[in-house]
Amino acid sequence: AAIVIAGDGGSVSNVWITDDGATPSSYLYNADAGAGFHCDSTNGLITHCRVSGITYDFGMGGTAVYLEAGRCENSLFTGVTGTDGGAAYVGARGVLRNCTAARNSMGVDFHCTSYARRIQNCIFAGGLSVGLSDANKLTRMFNNCMKTDMGTDCVVTDNPNLNSKCRPRPSSPVVGKAKPLICADEELDLAGNPRVREDGTQDIGCNQWMP
Repeated sequence: AAIVIAGDGGSVSNVWITDDGATPSSYLYNADAGAGFHCDSTNGLITHCRVSGITYDFGMGGTAVYLEAGRCENSLFTGVTGTDGGAAYVGARGVLRNCTAARNSMGVDFHCTSYARRIQNCIFAGGLSVGLSDANKLTRMFNNCMKTDMGTDCVVTDNPNLNSKCRPRPSSPVVGKAKPLICADEELDLAGNPRVREDGTQDIGCNQWMP
């Protein structure tokens, strides 16, 4: 991976990982575990970051972010290409909050094979692959997400209606559908706008619609 958080953890913020012309193998930290960010520490934090233009076709996927543990918040995964495992992979100790995966050339935008702790206020515009059959676990895992009907208070639609910068348009079904979360930095979205509008509402995904 381009950036790895392991061991005792650490934090990464305001980083944009994109294709630098290198071959995919040069990104590898673990041949089964992603090309952008890789985090396997429960104390790890990735926030306000972007991954775009990376190609990765190995192992379990997680082309943009492979989150075996730790948190990824307020981040965007777009324009990534791969065939296996999705743009984002989240493991049993991972938490994905206020993130957007859209306009990727993947089989799916989200993949997990075990029960992830929390997937909250996230947009998955390209589908889901979840290796679980326990309906109770699925309901607890997804909260206020777009694309899935497997969780609580989710928006089931194939079209998030985002603009060219992956920000929701006024008519987007994700506008006003998020619930307040305790994030590492809940005051600003990825674009630097207030996470909570004056009327108290929040949007699903990494960016807020601003009037």
